[in-house]
Amino acid sequence: MTADLYLLVPIRHPAMVSDQEHQYRCLEALFASLAGQTDQRYVLRVICDESQVLPPLPPQGERVDVDIPPPIKPSDQDRAQEVLNPFRVDKGKRLLAGLDGVPPHAFVMNVDDDDLLHCDVVGSILAGPDAVDGWVIDRGYVWFDGNDAIYEADGLHLACGTTIAVRAKHFKFSDTTALKDDILMELAGHRDWFALLNSDGMSYERLPYRGVIYRRGHANSMQTRLLPTSAPVAPIWTPSGLLARMPHGLRLRIKRFLHARRNAGAGPADALLYHWDRPHPFTGELYASMMGGKLEAKDSAA
Repeated sequence: MTADLYLLVPIRHPAMVSDQEHQYRCLEALFASLAGQTDQRYVLRVICDESQVLPPLPPQGERVDVDIPPPIKPSDQDRAQEVLNPFRVDKGKRLLAGLDGVPPHAFVMNVDDDDLLHCDVVGSILAGPDAVDGWVIDRGYVWFDGNDAIYEADGLHLACGTTIAVRAKHFKFSDTTALKDDILMELAGHRDWFALLNSDGMSYERLPYRGVIYRRGHANSMQTRLLPTSAPVAPIWTPSGLLARMPHGLRLRIKRFLHARRNAGAGPADALLYHWDRPHPFTGELYASMMGGKLEAKDSAA
């Protein structure tokens, strides 16, 4: 099975999943959003352990079994980024297995197992210019799992892994058996994919609508499992402490202003500060429509 777009879903080892029933439901919803794509010209590769139980795959789905032991969590005294590094290496190994045999011209896109795609994502990517090297989904929605509201999100490519598509030829390695951990971590990092698209000679397009729902705050999310749920608030007389105590809307406007000043004249124009606001009701009816691949929340920026 070949196509011009490969969607790679790396699933961590079952030993690293707190709630396998919840993971199964997330995969059901993800597969439904893919089965509901208006353009079905894609290949879905689910990279998982041999013991992984999966919902029925869409017709374009392929299961890629791997024998990769679960990563070992470093000491709690390590910094947050160091704590996550073994898990990034693990994800990189799984994505590398999913890349095997992908045609050089085809787009590859990491799709996290708890996110959902707009029904037109595949069609938009395949209808784009032939010369483009990649696509970026910088606008979408944030959903805190189980809540009855979703939030419009901008700069989402800085936070969500299901936001970047890059042609496979840019991920070709001379010896895949000897890749160093730092290379595997770059392969696993959506920010590294975005940096690649911003390197010399590369070009990319941005999806013109909100293209993904980024699910956060559930038992299986990496940040929930490995990092504290909230950082201690700094004293009110410090800049960070004062900012933390401000209303969300005011805090967001100040962050945007400071970010714009700090990045004026430097870096890609779309490297925006990730933020979310403008809640919309997230009802059972909306969720049911999303299962078919449609995001029907009103987009105030459209």
